[in-house]
Amino acid sequence: MKYKGYMGKIIRINLSSKKIWLQEITDEMACRYLGGNGFAARILYDELKPGIDALSPENKIFIGSGPLNGTRIPFCVKTYAASKSPLTGLWGDTNCGGHFSAELKFTGHDAVVVEGKAEKPVYISILDDEIKINDASHLWGKTTYETEEIIKKDLGEKGAYSIGIGPAGENLVRFACLISNYRAGGRCGLGAVMGSKNLKAIAVKGSRDIEVADLNGLERYVSEVRFKKFPGSTLDKGYSTLGTPMLQSIFNKLGLLGTKNWTDEVFDEIDKISYDALHKYEIKRSSCFGCIAHCCGVYKVIDGPYAGVMNEGPEYESIYALGPMCLNSDAASLIKMDRMCDELGLDTISTGVTLAFAMECREKGILKKEDTDGIDLRFGNPEAMILMIKRIAYRKGFGSILAEGTKKAAEKIGKGAEYYAINTKGLEHPGHSTRGTKGMALSYAIGNRGAHHHDGRDFEYSPNPLLGYNGDTESIEGKGKMVAKITRWTAFADCCCYCHFAEKVYGILISQEHVTQINLVTGMDVTLEDLWRIGERVYTLERLFNVREGVRRSHDTVPERFFKEPIPRGPHKAAILTQDELNKMLDEFYEDYGWNKKTGIPTEERLKLLGLYS
Repeated sequence: MKYKGYMGKIIRINLSSKKIWLQEITDEMACRYLGGNGFAARILYDELKPGIDALSPENKIFIGSGPLNGTRIPFCVKTYAASKSPLTGLWGDTNCGGHFSAELKFTGHDAVVVEGKAEKPVYISILDDEIKINDASHLWGKTTYETEEIIKKDLGEKGAYSIGIGPAGENLVRFACLISNYRAGGRCGLGAVMGSKNLKAIAVKGSRDIEVADLNGLERYVSEVRFKKFPGSTLDKGYSTLGTPMLQSIFNKLGLLGTKNWTDEVFDEIDKISYDALHKYEIKRSSCFGCIAHCCGVYKVIDGPYAGVMNEGPEYESIYALGPMCLNSDAASLIKMDRMCDELGLDTISTGVTLAFAMECREKGILKKEDTDGIDLRFGNPEAMILMIKRIAYRKGFGSILAEGTKKAAEKIGKGAEYYAINTKGLEHPGHSTRGTKGMALSYAIGNRGAHHHDGRDFEYSPNPLLGYNGDTESIEGKGKMVAKITRWTAFADCCCYCHFAEKVYGILISQEHVTQINLVTGMDVTLEDLWRIGERVYTLERLFNVREGVRRSHDTVPERFFKEPIPRGPHKAAILTQDELNKMLDEFYEDYGWNKKTGIPTEERLKLLGLYS
């Protein structure tokens, strides 16, 4: 291919037939979809039949990079993964930080697509052009951390990086995640997809260089970012030193922190799990490949029942889900549970929200102690949470019901449990308010993968002229257009595999910064309009994937609780979401995207404009 920044090849592997082949990336595909999210959406939409079981050999999983990964462009560090989700039955994707995407490109490949099912456990190794399907019987049952270290020894490559699954993925827990170099690709249950294929991990080690179109221009630009644009930014002054754990106190002060399964949005014991409370356990900061921000803390518990436990994280979302949502104020237990989830391969958001759901069912009398394997699964009991997390990962007893996620677990439990299952389209809610931030309510409702804070983003806390937003979080004015802009940005960002924290430096929407970066690396000569169009094209293609699975306007909603129960106290006391508010925001969003307002299906006219009509 003529464009730089790409290695030009996608590895295709059928585990059933053991066939391995290479797919060339065309110039047209690169221009229209860029990489990452775009490549995945195009391939999976074209190749997956509607209605297939996400845990069947017919499903495929894409794991790959974007054109900027492995270059010196700061914050382009994510590994992107996509498949049909076993949790929602719809479009599923996730990403994780670390080094995998860069190392994959150093092997001479941009992505891997795996289909079929191996007869026995296997792992894939990619050492430059040497691509092998290896026996993984000795790895089956191992934790994610153990697996990565054993693979390094097997390959004789200390510098190899892996992305893989733990026991939760092996046992087809529907919210099992991917782990790479201590970083989690948490959402949508893609770990279960790998487990269903008997695929334990993919390991990479490469020695190739990535060619860029304008090396001198790139060097000048990177220096400008490192020494002028990054210093003093929110990413530098906030996240690099405090990390995301600073957010729980901020959101709690705003009265927008999900607490006790979203029955409340103020956590009274916030000081016990604040950044200051966690900081005493911090031993160092860490970063992803070539990143100048060290946003992640490494924590170690020194004393008490969890003495000796060490982990990279927990981050804000894990703290929210395993802390306030379950009324758990034990900071050391949060480090312990975060470590457990990472080793077992569990999405911390879905794990915590699912536990909170079960706790409320217990409180409401829907569940009794004997229903939960004799474990006293009540709010504020971290010991019970630890016991149940392990049972979820290994699908033991009641843990096997919770391993289905809140939507399916509620259906199995019955007795009105559905009301307490906080999910949208089957994906459990992250820690951002639906009642107090109406734009986030819309983001969750229209999310192609369900409720996710990295589709619509949480930009509502201060006025922003770029978004046409006046700073009123409870207002719906302009929120449809605002979310339409942001979803184009996040879809584009996932094509390039940016860390979304890059928005703190490059801007919260697609900007000339992104145009400059892509042109310097690839030589494409794209315009700002081109990049906006790519973001819309990819987000719309994901929607088309879901439309084939039966998604319509009626599915673009949020849990019933947020329509019926106002926030009980705090700065946003009495805030509630009405159906009329959501309908107005949906209408505005659909109009901006060119989707039919009655059905939520993209119109023929808009599909032609995007080059998606056939």
